Amino acid sequence: MLLFRQQSTADNSEDDNVIITGDSLGGILIFLLGLFSLIISGAVYLIMPSVFPLVFFPLVLFFILIIVFYIVYRKKEKCRNALWLSIAGFIGIDLIAVALIILLFSFEHSSSLYIPKKLLFDNCVYSPFSDECEILPDKLPSNYRDFKFKTQGKAPARHYYASAYLAFHTDNETLKKYEDLFKGRADFSAYSILAEKFDGIDFNTYAYPQEFPAFDFLDKVHKEDLLKIDADSEEQSTQRNLIVYSDSPYQSNNRYDSKGCLIDYDSGLVVFWT
Repeated sequence: MLLFRQQSTADNSEDDNVIITGDSLGGILIFLLGLFSLIISGAVYLIMPSVFPLVFFPLVLFFILIIVFYIVYRKKEKCRNALWLSIAGFIGIDLIAVALIILLFSFEHSSSLYIPKKLLFDNCVYSPFSDECEILPDKLPSNYRDFKFKTQGKAPARHYYASAYLAFHTDNETLKKYEDLFKGRADFSAYSILAEKFDGIDFNTYAYPQEFPAFDFLDKVHKEDLLKIDADSEEQSTQRNLIVYSDSPYQSNNRYDSKGCLIDYDSGLVVFWT
């Protein structure tokens, strides 16, 4: 009888050690889940502040449920399915948040994702149903090539602005439709681009192609069209069939925090930025 009790005590001690190990491991996993989600939530808050409440508060709810169901499961061996469902929901929200961030900063040349990226930039980076992308086309034209659509989220840095840049080549008929949209708007003015070698820069001139707000974000095939201006003669450059519509003049210090559209009938290039 004494031997049985001793053996039973030994078994119980062994079981207790296993339970303690399991509790420690479970606690570590829950802590790592919470830490990972905290990092994701912080990134969402900085990059896409409008969608932050939709990510953060469900994560907090699922995290509380995970802790509660885990305690109940360890003590009474109940709520196992509820625990796994809470963990699945918790991880699922994290994965969705990561996918949104990846979509925002990637797939610049995937024209099939133009509308999802545009909606994401409008409704998540800025306020829901904002008009930040209102100058961008609702959809791409039937005839286009050399497509690029770059979107950037917000960041706590000086002189950094959440921006969207759309560029592609198309036919002159489509370019004319785009220009007609800007001609009648009082909040946009027309400007020209002249070569760097010219003097007498006036108010209605973007002086250098390299200083064009969207220049650094364009692909090489787009930049080449603008840099050809420097290679032209003065007569050819002044007659170049290119125009820029912008709500901020070249000399303005906030030209990078602006909206506009460049239309080049000679090359078929159109560039939107916002």
